[in-house]
Amino acid sequence: MYYVIYTSAGMEEKTENYIRTMIPADLYIKCFHPSRCIKKKFGGVWKDCYDALVPGYIFLQCNNIDAFYKEVRKNPKYLNILGRSFENQSLGFYELNNEEVIWLKKLVGTPEDEDIEENATAGVSSVEFGENDEVIVLSGPLKDLVGHIKRINRHKRIAEVEMESFMGRKTVMYLGIDWVMKTQPKEEISTEKNE
Repeated sequence: MYYVIYTSAGMEEKTENYIRTMIPADLYIKCFHPSRCIKKKFGGVWKDCYDALVPGYIFLQCNNIDAFYKEVRKNPKYLNILGRSFENQSLGFYELNNEEVIWLKKLVGTPEDEDIEENATAGVSSVEFGENDEVIVLSGPLKDLVGHIKRINRHKRIAEVEMESFMGRKTVMYLGIDWVMKTQPKEEISTEKNE
């Protein structure tokens, strides 16, 4: 089973390191935060940059969440990092349903019958624009998600993707795009001379 643990943006790696060093390895299979590749322009050159796909969240693959929870509770200081709710004293664990797992696997290019790797990354999608700015996805994680694209920022080369239900709520993600210029067919040049 895959669970989502809330932390704060920028704390994903620290949270994972805590789990890896303080929680016995037999209580979970892996913890990770998928990254995304986006294009950024530096000195007139587009370069690949990587950051968290879902900032502020890490994913935990675990078969016994109760045992994992009991171990985490031994360090109350850490509960704040996990997003403890002081009103109801619960931790922010959310179990992904099958549809959500499949969607996440599509984003990071993991086959449905395999587990998501710790270094999973949503790559850059190649797109072109048809008539009336219709988005045509040629390759990449957006290939099966065209209907979820809400906006394209051509200048920043980012697609805004919205899922109605991911992690139990409406979720927006920003994925990298690289657009391919449509090649125009060359007009045939007549070699006949007008007389």
